[in-house]
Amino acid sequence: METNLLAKEKVLQILNKLPDQFTIQRLEYEYYLINSIERGLKNSQEGSWYSQEQIKELIDEDKI
Repeated sequence: METNLLAKEKVLQILNKLPDQFTIQRLEYEYYLINSIERGLKNSQEGSWYSQEQIKELIDEDKI
């Protein structure tokens, strides 16, 4: 399965919240935003996240 496929149900939920006229960029943004939030929540629940201090250390060490 291709990873860039959109979830139909998620797109329909977004469409229902948008005004009657909108740009495709707005739809893309809303979809991106929801996916980012869901991914962050999932990572947080799984404990796979970095603290701000850890990120600073990785940047200082040129690891990211």
